[in-house]
Amino acid sequence: MVGPRQPPQSNTATPASLPDADSNARLHQALLDLVLTFRGRHPTLDKNIQRLDVLKSNGASKSRIAVILGQAAEIILAQGLLSGDQAATTRKLAELLEKRLPSADFAEKTRFLRNRLRDATTPKETDSALEELVGLVNLLAQRAAKNAKPVVDVPDLRALNLLLDELQLPEAAKLAVAPYREQLTRLRNHGAQVSCVRDLAKCLALLLKTSTEPPPPEPALGLAREQLQHLVKNLTLPTPLAEDKAQIQRQIASAASTQELNTCVQSLVQLLQTSQGGSQLDIDDLGSFLKLIAKRIEDFKSYFARSGETHTESIDSADSLQRLMRGQVTSLLEAVDDETNFRAIKPAVINQLEGLESSLTAFVGNEHHRHSLAVSEMGQVAGRLKELENETQRLRADLKAQRILTLIDPLTGVFNRLGYSEGIAREQARWRRYGGALSIAMCDLDLFKNINDQYGHSAGDKVLVSVAELLGAQIRDCDVLCRLGGEEFAVILPETTLEGAEITAEKLRLSIFNSKFRFKNEPVSVSISIGVAQFRIEDSATDVYDRADRAMYVAKSQGRNRCCSEQDTATE
Repeated sequence: MVGPRQPPQSNTATPASLPDADSNARLHQALLDLVLTFRGRHPTLDKNIQRLDVLKSNGASKSRIAVILGQAAEIILAQGLLSGDQAATTRKLAELLEKRLPSADFAEKTRFLRNRLRDATTPKETDSALEELVGLVNLLAQRAAKNAKPVVDVPDLRALNLLLDELQLPEAAKLAVAPYREQLTRLRNHGAQVSCVRDLAKCLALLLKTSTEPPPPEPALGLAREQLQHLVKNLTLPTPLAEDKAQIQRQIASAASTQELNTCVQSLVQLLQTSQGGSQLDIDDLGSFLKLIAKRIEDFKSYFARSGETHTESIDSADSLQRLMRGQVTSLLEAVDDETNFRAIKPAVINQLEGLESSLTAFVGNEHHRHSLAVSEMGQVAGRLKELENETQRLRADLKAQRILTLIDPLTGVFNRLGYSEGIAREQARWRRYGGALSIAMCDLDLFKNINDQYGHSAGDKVLVSVAELLGAQIRDCDVLCRLGGEEFAVILPETTLEGAEITAEKLRLSIFNSKFRFKNEPVSVSISIGVAQFRIEDSATDVYDRADRAMYVAKSQGRNRCCSEQDTATE
């Protein structure tokens, strides 16, 4: 419903609103300065302070800064960083509230809060008063943002753009300046535009300065070192390169400057190149093996050709012997028929028989020689076949090991995303052929980023390993547990309906929630949200994945640490 139209208001602030706005700004700036004094006291707080610096430099609204201030103040209170100078801090805040010019609707609340800060004697009273102060600052910032009037008149930026174009900056410098130019076209607040122009000037000064850049602040260096250490730790390399990997991890841990960190990165690049070279060696080895197979096949072909020739020669020799014997027998018969003197027949018969014996002896000798050659060649072929079989078995084992490595997550030891893709395709094909039921469960750790931020990536990795072990202990042998990436897991549930998947999901959730995670003797709160879905006839694997994923996000939106099915997404 459209309300009554309001008359246009002037952009000029009224005299009554000026003191309130000015005092709000002073209080906002005082709390900001107070939070900045805690720099270096806690890593999570330092990240919030870095965000505050970025928001200030970009001219962000006070409401956005107030949100970060509230988070920083909560960390200061939760970590007990006010110990030692707590009384002085509360007195300073009370003085600031006393100097403030309150508006009528906040005067009583401000006076009450000032007295509570001044009279606080215990940490609990101080924490309560400071929490109310943070809430008051957030409320004032939100009201100021709501009452802010847009600036109608936008300064002409053509002169600034002309100047930047005439500078003829290098391409890298143009890319660095482009975000500021784009931001100026969108800003409608004069103060924000001035702040953006100042940031642009600083950027140009850095680009045009010939001296080396100052080293980054220690928190940024520590964050870069931590991220690089995490990358190297999760890098899967061949076993011979394990010592080199450990050496690079030690170098990263001891790096105290960006130059040393760059050296570590170069060492890591060389290590990856070495690993790639090892892979190339494996490929070359496979190529050599294939060449050996080709050569052995040619040898086999030559042997069979020679064997055929030998067989042909043997047949020809037998035919020759048969013709020779037939001719000699015929000659013998003719001699017997023609000769009437039996004494003359005897020498002729003996002569013919001796010829037959000589021919048979030569034939048997030739056959023995051929047989010996065939046995020798068969022995050589058998030896080569044995060598080829051994090489084939070795190659098959290497390929199987490499195949397993491509399917396994190196951190948790469960299947990775590729393993999930193959597993779900295999189970879906089996389900379509034999029927039954098939479901999946999508699992995501709640607020896992907070664990990494508060305890470090080392604690996060240990949590992931423990969660994988707990989930694996709760499922059946036929179920398939996979880590899809980050803190997200999936469980393939063959022969399981949607109701059965919900029961399994609840069992998985309880196993995580009831486990006592600790890191360096400090308890770590870990929970998991799960969404389940069942395959239908018309479904693809992606369809079921999307429904389970939506159900998991419904569980997140309903407060986390719970299980939801695809049926819950309809009501949501």
